[in-house]
Amino acid sequence: MSESEGEGESEKGEGRANPDWRRYGATALLLLTAVAATIAIHPDLFLLLGKSAVAVLQVLLFWEGARVLGERFSGSCVRGGFAARSIRWYEETLVGYAFLVFFGFLLAWGRCFRSAFGLLPLFLGLVSFFVRLRRRRLDVRAVVLKSIQTLTPLTRLILGLFLAIVILFSIVPIVFFDCWTYHLAIPEWLSLKHSLPRDPHYIFGYYAVGSEVLSGYLFSLLFPETTIVVMNASFFVAVGVLLCRYLAEKDRALLAQLYFSTPAILMLSIIPKGYGLHTFASLGALLPLCYRLEGIEEGGKIGRLRGALPLGAALGLALSTHFIGILIVLCFSLLAFFRLEKGRFFFALSVGLLLASPVYLRNFLETGNPVFPYLSAIFPGSMRLPKAMLGPGTHNVFVLLRKAIRIFTDVEPAGVGSTLGLWIPLGLFLGWWESRKCSSRRFFLSGIWLLFGVLFLVGYFRYARFLLPGLLLPTLPAVYGWRRHRQVVAILAVLQMVIGVGLSVFGPFSPADFLLHRDSFGYRLRFVPTEALAEYAVERLPEKTMVASLGILRSYRWKGRLELSSILSPPRIAEFLKRSNDADQLADILGSNGYSYLAVDFTEWRRLRRQYRYCDFPPLQEKILEDLLERSEIVAAGPGCKLYRITSARSVP
Repeated sequence: MSESEGEGESEKGEGRANPDWRRYGATALLLLTAVAATIAIHPDLFLLLGKSAVAVLQVLLFWEGARVLGERFSGSCVRGGFAARSIRWYEETLVGYAFLVFFGFLLAWGRCFRSAFGLLPLFLGLVSFFVRLRRRRLDVRAVVLKSIQTLTPLTRLILGLFLAIVILFSIVPIVFFDCWTYHLAIPEWLSLKHSLPRDPHYIFGYYAVGSEVLSGYLFSLLFPETTIVVMNASFFVAVGVLLCRYLAEKDRALLAQLYFSTPAILMLSIIPKGYGLHTFASLGALLPLCYRLEGIEEGGKIGRLRGALPLGAALGLALSTHFIGILIVLCFSLLAFFRLEKGRFFFALSVGLLLASPVYLRNFLETGNPVFPYLSAIFPGSMRLPKAMLGPGTHNVFVLLRKAIRIFTDVEPAGVGSTLGLWIPLGLFLGWWESRKCSSRRFFLSGIWLLFGVLFLVGYFRYARFLLPGLLLPTLPAVYGWRRHRQVVAILAVLQMVIGVGLSVFGPFSPADFLLHRDSFGYRLRFVPTEALAEYAVERLPEKTMVASLGILRSYRWKGRLELSSILSPPRIAEFLKRSNDADQLADILGSNGYSYLAVDFTEWRRLRRQYRYCDFPPLQEKILEDLLERSEIVAAGPGCKLYRITSARSVP
C-alpha cells in the first residue's frame, strides 16, 4: 500500500471515528426502559440480568482491546490497514460501553458492581465472543481443537481436572455461609428455605449467579459445604489457556506479556487476601519476559508461546478478579500514554474515570471516603461499610488444603490462604514443564526461585506482598525497550523495594514487630499470634473448655480439645450487650451459657469495627465491654491477641 493511499484511508478512518451520539442516546433510553420493566417484574430478575450484562460488557471490552492492541503492537502489525481501522472502531465501541456501564451502575446503584463471577455471565460473554469470531470467518471449532492438540499430555490432564471441577461445582449449591451471604441475587425465599441468615449489610454481593442457584436446593443434602470461587477460578483458567493459545497462533506474545503483568501490579499492591491466586498471576507475568529474552537471543522473533498454560492461568485469574473492567481501561490508558497520541490517552483515562465515577460517588456519600476502604486514615469518617464497596477482595478456597500445608510446616502462615497449597506449586511445576526448551533456562530458573523466595516471605509476613510487584517491573523494558524507559523502571524499582522492604521488615507482623513484642508473650514465640495463643490454650486448659471469641480467630488448633464458639462475633455481641446493664451481668450471661474463657483478636476486631455497622456500639455498651476485659484475668497475651478468664462478682439470677 502506497503512502498516499494509506493517508487517504487514514483520513477516511478519522472521519468514521466520530461516535454516533444519537445511536448511543437511543441505546441508553432503550436500556432505561428495559431496566424499568425488569424491576417492575421482579427485583431479583433485574439484578440477575444486570450483573450478567455488565459481565458480558467486561468480557467484550477485554477481548476487543486485546485484539486491537495485538494487531497494533505485535510483529505482524500493518500500518494503516485493519489494525488502524480496528483501533478507531474500538474507541467508538468504548464510548458505547461507557454509556451502558455508566447507566447500569446508576440504575443498579452499585449492586451490579461486582459481576466478574458466575457461569451464566461468563457463558453469555463467551457466546458473544465466539459469534464475533465467526463474523471474521474463523473456524472456532478448529481453533479450539488445535489449541487443545498443542498442549502436552500432562497439561491436558491438568486442564481436564480443572474442567471436571467446573462441572462438579456447577451443580453444587452455595451453602457455605460466606458465599451465601455475599450472593446478591439469590431469591429471599430460597435463603429462608435453607434457614440461612442473610445479613442486609452483605447485600452488595461478592459473587454473581451461576447455575448453582437453579439446582442448589436439590443437592444441598449431598454437598454440605463448598464455594463458588473454585468453580470460577478453574473455569477462567481453562478459558484463559485457550485464549492464550489463540493469541500465540497469531503471534501476539507482546500483547500477552504486557497485559498479564499490569493487572498483577495493580492487584498485588492492594489486595489483603488471596495471595496465592494473584501471585500465580505474577508467575504468568514473569514467564513472557523469559520468552522475550529468548526471542532477543535468537534474533528478535518471539515465535510461539510455550508457556501458554501459566499465561492462560494469569489471564483467567485476572478476569476473575473484582473491578476488572475498570482495571482494563486503566491498563489501556497506560498503553495509550506510551504509544498513542496524548488525545487518545486522555480519552481512555476519561472513560476509566467515567466507569468508576458512580462507585466513587456512592462511597463518598455513604462514608465520606471516595476510595473506601483505602486511605481510611485520611478520611476519618469512613467507619461504615457501603453497599458498593470499592476495591478487590477474595475469599480463601480449597479450605481442606490447609492440612496439606501443615505437612511441611507446623504453623499456618500469616496471610497465606489455602490457595497457596495448590496454585503456587502447580504453577511452578507447569511453568518449568512448559518451558523446558527455553534457551534462557538459567534465567528462568533463577526467576522461579526468586518468586518462590518472595512467596515464602509473603507466607510468613503478610506485608511482604508489596515486594511481589517488583518482580514484574522487568517486563516494562522487555516490552518498551530498556533504553527508553530505564529511568522510569529504575525509579519504580527503587520505590517498590523501599516500600516492600520497609513494610516487610518493620511493618505489622514483621520480624521487627515480633522482636519488639517478644517480651509481652505469655508463650513461646510463633509466626502467627493467634496460632500461638491457640496452641497455648489447648496445652494448658482442661478438655472441652468453652471459649468465646471476640473477633475472628483464624485457627483450627482450637478444635479437638477445646470448643471455640463465635458467640461473640459481631452480629451477636450487640444482642448480648443490649441485655447487659454492667460488666457483671455480661459475665453472668456468658457463664450461664458455659463460657469461662474469652479469646480476643484485637487486630481483627478493630478491622470489624471499622467496616461493619453493627459494631458501632453506644458509649454505654462500649464501656460495659471494656469493663469486662479490665476486670477479667489475663491468662496469656501477645501482640494483637489475649486470652481472658471470665470472672463475675455475683451468680446468675
